[in-house]
Amino acid sequence: EYLSNDKYFRQVLIHDPDIFPMFPEKDPFEEINRNSILMIKNILDQGIKEKVFRKVDTGRVSEIIFLIYKMFIIRTYIKNETDFMQQLFAETVELVIHGLYIESST
Repeated sequence: EYLSNDKYFRQVLIHDPDIFPMFPEKDPFEEINRNSILMIKNILDQGIKEKVFRKVDTGRVSEIIFLIYKMFIIRTYIKNETDFMQQLFAETVELVIHGLYIESST
């Protein structure tokens, strides 16, 4: 949310959306983004180890979470849809954390 108040940052993103490319073969910040994905992976690995998260392919899931993050950055700050995206973000977190299935009580 703090980024939405930074007009300079928004202008940089609007004029150069390739800062957050969706495809890594032309990623000018590959190392930074790779480290961000690794940070997510480490959190997932720790959560699995502590039996907070179910077992998943943490490499792939961390990539998916990072792609969702980039989509939110692009949509929120380049297209300036802050209010809508805040609601969408909350619902996305809910979906990722709880999924679509109703937990069975049996």
